[in-house]
Amino acid sequence: MIVKLDLFSQRHTPAFPEKERHKPIQLPPLVVNDEFLLTLQPGMEISDAPKSAELQSPYGHYSLAVSREEALLRVTRRYELFRTVIPVGDFAAFKQFLNSIAKSDRSAAILRVVGR
Repeated sequence: MIVKLDLFSQRHTPAFPEKERHKPIQLPPLVVNDEFLLTLQPGMEISDAPKSAELQSPYGHYSLAVSREEALLRVTRRYELFRTVIPVGDFAAFKQFLNSIAKSDRSAAILRVVGR
């Protein structure tokens, strides 16, 4: 069974689908703390879990911490955007930062039935 953890990126992450920007972006400050606990049913185990991640940029900070405890998977996420103005010339770097966050948020845990 695959448990996708992309529920984190479904809110609070600005989306900029355009390839180019013609005006600067003004960001309000934003801090989001999330925790996801997955309790395993008897007979299930975690065969693969997402990797922890840490991203730092002039635009913000992101961390994803993953820990396994007997029958529990704990995923803790902190996402912070600093109050700033992103000049047009920095748009590609800013978008890369957001894409890296989205990639980490799309990670998944793989569960399996013990003995199979």
